[in-house]
Amino acid sequence: MSTAKETNRIVHVFKSKYRKKDGSTSWSYRFEMPYRTKDGKREFATKSGFLSKKSALKAGEQYFDELYKGFTPTTKTDSKISRMRFSDYIEDLWIPYKRSLVKESTMYGYEKLFKNLIFPKFGNRALADISTTEIEVFLNDDIYMNSTISNCTLQNVRALLRQSFNYAVKSEYIAKNPVLSATLHNTRKQPNKVKSGQFRNAITTEVLQQIYELYPAGCQQNLAIKLMENCGLRLAEVFGLTWNDISFETHTMFVLRQVQRRTKSYTPNEWEQKQLNEHPVLSDFKYYVSNPKYESKRAVPLTAEVEQLLKDELDCQKANRKKYGDKFKRYFYTRRTSPVHFTDFTSFNSRTTRTATDDYENGILNQSGIGYELDFVFRRHNGEYFNSGNMDYVTRKIHGFEGNDLISATFNFHSLRHTYASRLRSLGFEEYIITSLMGHKEQSTITQMYMHLEEAVFNQVVEKLNSKRKVDDILKSLTSEEIKELSEKLKTA
Repeated sequence: MSTAKETNRIVHVFKSKYRKKDGSTSWSYRFEMPYRTKDGKREFATKSGFLSKKSALKAGEQYFDELYKGFTPTTKTDSKISRMRFSDYIEDLWIPYKRSLVKESTMYGYEKLFKNLIFPKFGNRALADISTTEIEVFLNDDIYMNSTISNCTLQNVRALLRQSFNYAVKSEYIAKNPVLSATLHNTRKQPNKVKSGQFRNAITTEVLQQIYELYPAGCQQNLAIKLMENCGLRLAEVFGLTWNDISFETHTMFVLRQVQRRTKSYTPNEWEQKQLNEHPVLSDFKYYVSNPKYESKRAVPLTAEVEQLLKDELDCQKANRKKYGDKFKRYFYTRRTSPVHFTDFTSFNSRTTRTATDDYENGILNQSGIGYELDFVFRRHNGEYFNSGNMDYVTRKIHGFEGNDLISATFNFHSLRHTYASRLRSLGFEEYIITSLMGHKEQSTITQMYMHLEEAVFNQVVEKLNSKRKVDDILKSLTSEEIKELSEKLKTA
């Protein structure tokens, strides 16, 4: 038995049950044809009479390659190609054609959509047998009505089906494109996304209480929201945190990196490209590690509440590590130099130390053991990385798009940073302190004069943030002019 190259089909070789006139046993081959009969049944190619197993295998593989690789664009309508399984048509004909026209990262996304969403429905159907009605049912009922599938994915699935059938029509494999005649629902309404530069309000206590009822203490979503509300972190910074960035002894968190999802326009730096050349296994990476926005590496004081939540999460992870042992997932990134871990505010604030550790270049996140290990704060029970993309569903829930009551139509994760800034402002802290703690881009002469906080000021922030004042009380203490002034300063946060 042998597997032919570049396909999932298998050529079977076996002894024939019939004997020749001279009493010897002949050999046969058998494999599944790349197309279906008119009524959708499978067909098999079989031939007997070979003197040896080797000769049967050679002949079977030769014919196999002729059938699976010998198709040409000149084949006419209702040919054997039209009887191919849809998955075979995509993998053997459409993808090789499309691969030369799009980036590899784009093709990787296409292949995932086919494998996860389209092939389970149409993979085993003959290309010519997929009808407009079936396309309508699939897109309108299976995809459109599935709330876990985003609008972007919905549109991409439609486009892939349309393009793949267009190519079949262009190549004269089938007569018409069944997607073009399908009646489809319009794009679903999405959460109310706040555009860049648009005003974002601080979140009130009532809204926060409803959010925390949806995501109580003990889940990753709760901890992420708490960190943004009480520490002013950006979403990508939250999911870049490691346990080495937390100092429980000095009640301090060090924001040193962010984790970003790879995009089409992402260009690896010189060091990353070297790693990609040396380690081909990294080529399909999805995430990379980089500096925080505006290079804003900073120390942030921990409130008592957040510190306890982090301790509880750490205890939970320690138990899970013991439970899963070697199967607990580990992550690395291809950083150029060994990362430095800080223990207190003074060591971080030292100009000498800061200068020596500014080499936080982008690094490819991987599970292949290449580079330095990142012991992420945000993980699932088996150690799998819990990334920022997992928070998209939280926004949909808050906006009332998942069958629940609307909590806030204007909620945005960045608004939690405004809540934190409002709290600092109401506690009487000066602009340069707020700017430093939140990692803002420098905006004023005052900020430029105070490049780093003094330790006494930092400790004062810790003490005041642990006060029992509620967010509503803080907001009520601000005048309308103060709120307007603060909002203007936060627009570029």
